Amino acid sequence: MGIVINFKKASKKVAKTKKEKLASEKRAKHGQKKLTRTLIKKKKKTLKIHLDDHKMDDTDNKG
Repeated sequence: MGIVINFKKASKKVAKTKKEKLASEKRAKHGQKKLTRTLIKKKKKTLKIHLDDHKMDDTDNKG
């Protein structure tokens, strides 16, 4: 005979893990000072611009 699964308990367990994950993300986001958050955003933006500037276009590689 196979393993018996209680779907009610399983769904509660899944919901609990999702809530824990969301809570940890919120703690990480809101647990920082405003200065730190703005510096991180600014650094991400500059890195994205830097990478976009160095991206090779597909039109350059055609025939």
